[in-house]
Amino acid sequence: MPKISVIIPVYNIAEYLPACLDSVMTQTLSDIEIICIDDGSTDNSPQILDCYASKDSRFKVLKQSNLHAGVARNNGIEVATGDYIYFLDADDMIDPEALERLFNYSQKTPSDIILFFYRSLDLSRKNEIKNKTRHSPVKTFPCKVHFDEHFAYLLGCFVAPWNKLFRRAFLVENNILFDDLICANDRSFFFKSLILSTSILLVDDILMTHRINNNNSLTGTTRLLNFDVHARALKNVVDFCEENDVPAKVKTIIYISAFTDMCFFYFKAPASYRASILSEIKSFWEQQDISFMQEKLRDHTCFPLFYLLQKLDPSSPDDFTCCDIAMKKYDARVKTIDDLNRRISLLKPLEPKKVQLEKTIADLKAKLARANDSDRAIRNSLSFKVGRAMTYIPRKIRDLRKNTNKSGSRP
Repeated sequence: MPKISVIIPVYNIAEYLPACLDSVMTQTLSDIEIICIDDGSTDNSPQILDCYASKDSRFKVLKQSNLHAGVARNNGIEVATGDYIYFLDADDMIDPEALERLFNYSQKTPSDIILFFYRSLDLSRKNEIKNKTRHSPVKTFPCKVHFDEHFAYLLGCFVAPWNKLFRRAFLVENNILFDDLICANDRSFFFKSLILSTSILLVDDILMTHRINNNNSLTGTTRLLNFDVHARALKNVVDFCEENDVPAKVKTIIYISAFTDMCFFYFKAPASYRASILSEIKSFWEQQDISFMQEKLRDHTCFPLFYLLQKLDPSSPDDFTCCDIAMKKYDARVKTIDDLNRRISLLKPLEPKKVQLEKTIADLKAKLARANDSDRAIRNSLSFKVGRAMTYIPRKIRDLRKNTNKSGSRP
């Protein structure tokens, strides 16, 4: 039985696939199995997988017909035999000693999940590399924690599975699987695994490289074209929370995290997609019962956006422009806790005035509507039409004189 099963979903990623497979094949921990699931690729990815499998017996290549990454990972879990499971994306790379270090951690401090740091490789910025660490509630590493103790920090970690190592028996016994969605299929997996875990080991090692801004990845433009999956993914999480009596304080963070996630992809969307995406966000949240989190929501930086979406109609060009500007300002300004507090301090004094402001706007709209109706009535009246007809010739003579005077004044 191998120590770790590495599961890699593959779809049309031939450009980066060899680097990914090389990074796994050359691990200092040799007792591993490498399960690659080809999701119906139409490029050279299948041939690359077959080539590696012919050279290294640790490779297992599965085939499926474009059922997407969630199903691919689930199929990998089904055939995996390792003590632990690691999920890697086909355009990412893992450090040479990563699996050995993670397995050693697992033996010294057995845990359901081991959470580590990573670095990003930005393809849009000449392969700029940045270490992705996060302020931790613990002072020393490695540190074994429980979800109930640090749920706010843990729920704020990156949702993707590739910066975590999972105990296989934990996933199987709790039937923790990925959603059958074209993208965003790791949301419920992330939340369920954290909530159901009995222990989580935090380590401060940076152990893998994640490519970002890769338009050919499984999460490139596909998500923009299928934005409804965000709502479906969250619905799965909400159902799980209801079935397992998850506390309101945990559900609140999950809801806010989901809203922030939707906003993140709104910011990345081309202008042509934004109105429809904003309408989908509004429609989804109108269907949710968020009464349990109203007070907490008012103290969060996303509250102005919730308020805007409740009051405005993204299908209206004017309302959409207002929302779009607010969303962009939200994205640009809220970078730190100080920014968040400053936004809240600006927002709260305005709250008592909103009713009067809404009434004033309604009165102005009513007056404008009456003025437009009066203007149309005048223009459609018989006296106005007769008057226009009677003054037609004098107006033409006046215009002719003006043009003649202009021509005569030219040198």
